[in-house]
Amino acid sequence: MSFDVAANDEFLLHLGGVTEHFHIAPHPAAASFVHAMEGGKATVYRLLSDSETDSSGAPRQYALKVMKPVYSVPELANITQNLGRLKALPGLRVCDRRSLTPQSAAATLRKYPELAYSTIMPWIEGKSWFECLLELKDGSFALSKDQSVRLAQNFCAVLGQLERGGLAHCDLSAGNVMLDPATFTLDMVDVEDMFAPGFQPPSALPAGTPGYQHRSSAGGQWSATADRFAAAILLSEMLVLHDPATVRAASLESYFEPGELQTSGSQRYAVMRNAITAYSGRLADLLDRAWQSNTLEECPRIEDWEHALISRHIQFVPLPAPEAVPEPTPSWSPLRIEEQPPTVRFSGPLQPEPSAQPIIRWEK
Repeated sequence: MSFDVAANDEFLLHLGGVTEHFHIAPHPAAASFVHAMEGGKATVYRLLSDSETDSSGAPRQYALKVMKPVYSVPELANITQNLGRLKALPGLRVCDRRSLTPQSAAATLRKYPELAYSTIMPWIEGKSWFECLLELKDGSFALSKDQSVRLAQNFCAVLGQLERGGLAHCDLSAGNVMLDPATFTLDMVDVEDMFAPGFQPPSALPAGTPGYQHRSSAGGQWSATADRFAAAILLSEMLVLHDPATVRAASLESYFEPGELQTSGSQRYAVMRNAITAYSGRLADLLDRAWQSNTLEECPRIEDWEHALISRHIQFVPLPAPEAVPEPTPSWSPLRIEEQPPTVRFSGPLQPEPSAQPIIRWEK
């Protein structure tokens, strides 16, 4: 059973005792088609609010994530509630979400039973890193060296904050990292399998995505160290794909073919390592450690990459100072963010001062 709607159809959402009015967004490249993206577990539809506008005066955009029947399970409601505790963290805007359950959205589910345990959340505008890889290969997108560094720094800023709180995405891949091509700020999507202290493990443990999968991940990766290998590959891709020789060497859906990960004698690895070494030997050593690791715990921490990226060996392009935003006061438990000076949302180079990061602690 699919969500049978057409472009520009009205969609009334009765959720939590409130009726919200939306229209189904048309595809920007084909106005007669619905703007929807299908993945392995779900299809995501773009909705346009009839009552809310953004800063430009345009209708505010939302995403409706409709799970395929086999994945439409009650545990999604608890996952949504848990993820809501993380919505203030940079790169995790999609955690600001609500679940359509039989209790909260009865009227809507009577009309659209296929929406049971679907989720509504902010629509994240921009390109996925997967789209960037395809466009880098066909020449319709390009990165300068400065932009590559900036992108990697911003990715480290997001992942480093998660690591310091003992959290992990658990399925990092090119398709799950969204970027704004104008500012190179980043958001992560497909966060339903996130690890955090106190979260219940998903019924099916994530095993990573081909092209970013560690040799030990087939049995499941759901821990605080789950992101280390995929992060090493993604960070390396971001750093080197300004170089035409590296772009030519890249495969299509990721830089590496799945079967060549962590193998000896990989020509793609030699090309990537050579490009990484042009930045610094320290970064090349981190890539080596990840590539040669037998377990995720043996891979470098995100903090190691952060330190290498802010070392004197990297020349940063001058960028405007990031905007300081007051830290929101959370109302949840078990997550507690201690009061600190204003949090910085990183859109420029990663800042080394620890005071710029909130301290995340998990109550026992």
